[in-house]
Amino acid sequence: VGSENVELINFNIKANESSDLKVTELKFVDQALGSTIDNKIVTEFKLWKDGVTTPLKSVSSSQMSGETVTFSDLNITLAANTTEKYYVTTSLVKDSANDTKTIRYRLSGYSVEETSKGRAIYDAVADDGVGATANDGAIATTEAGGTSLNSARTVTIRGKGSLNVVMDNTNTETKLDSYVIAG
Repeated sequence: VGSENVELINFNIKANESSDLKVTELKFVDQALGSTIDNKIVTEFKLWKDGVTTPLKSVSSSQMSGETVTFSDLNITLAANTTEKYYVTTSLVKDSANDTKTIRYRLSGYSVEETSKGRAIYDAVADDGVGATANDGAIATTEAGGTSLNSARTVTIRGKGSLNVVMDNTNTETKLDSYVIAG
């Protein structure tokens, strides 16, 4: 409760051997049951590139659509035949009412183009298989490989408190002492 930059999911993006890639949008949706993710639970989400100390993009919880977080207007370019690691974090609202709620996000959509060809491309996982590209770039868990995009990490929110001990005794040296045991 009240923690910042709690990692939700990490993933790699790999460019093929002959073309640079430009990632312009990434979408993530919550898969945990029993918790509605909104501004009462989280304050923001951040997209990070591994090894970089500032986030690439931040999305406020007020910018969410349902339980979907969309990082748009990205300008991530990967050189041909390279792989880069990224991750998403969240900041939790400091509210003990959120104790035991869970968060588990998965990659649910993306927009990527080959920079040398200047056209959108889609991975087979995101191809809905009907020929038209209208639904491509949106990954359903029912599609081949869709469930493998789930995070192995489930975040369970736990409250924390403090325990104060006040000693009641007749020893004049310690009778007014108090100790914080935890918190």
